[in-house]
Order: sequence, then structure tokens, then C-alpha cells
Amino acid sequence: MRSGVRFAALLGTVAAAGAIAVFAPHPSAYAATGSFTYTAGDGKVRTSSSPPSGKCVPLVGSGPVKNMTDARLELYDTPACERKNRIAKVDSMGTGQVGAFQAAYWDG
Repeated sequence: MRSGVRFAALLGTVAAAGAIAVFAPHPSAYAATGSFTYTAGDGKVRTSSSPPSGKCVPLVGSGPVKNMTDARLELYDTPACERKNRIAKVDSMGTGQVGAFQAAYWDG
């Protein structure tokens, strides 16, 4: 009977380890290193440090932008980051002059 208890304990340990592996955060999600400077919707110059990479971020702004991150930046004229709505790309460590935008995406 003791071997049955050991087997059940081993099976429980294996199941728990599998759950940890499946539900652990994936290392591919990270923040772009550096800062992004832009003119916000209220007309004030803002700087965002280490913005999330690989995620569409609602962000209202316009005018000159400075992408001092390690990832390429794409700006969109709607809150959805869809290719058809992309208005500008700004390379890593680059600057640009853009019209009004409503979303940003850092390509990691």
C-alpha cells in the first residue's frame, strides 16, 4: 500500500511541475529598453521609460517623436495597431515628425 501512496505523491508532483511550466510567464514578453518622448494630447511633452514591447499601447500624441529605445516603433492613427492604420515607423534610436496618433507598438 505504501508504494501506491508514493506513486500518487510522485504523480501529484509531476502534475504541479507541469502546471508551473505551462502557466509561467514567457520570456519573450519584455519591455523595450530606453525612453520614448512625444507631445501628448494635452500639448505637454512626455517621456515614457521602458515601454512594453510586442503589445499595442493606447497613446495619444502628435508632432516630433524621439524613440531612444532598443526596438523599432510603429505609430497608428486609431487605438488598434492594425497595419492599415499605421502612419509612421521610427527606428530604434531614431526621431520623426508625425501627425496625430492614438496607439504605439514597439517591435521586439
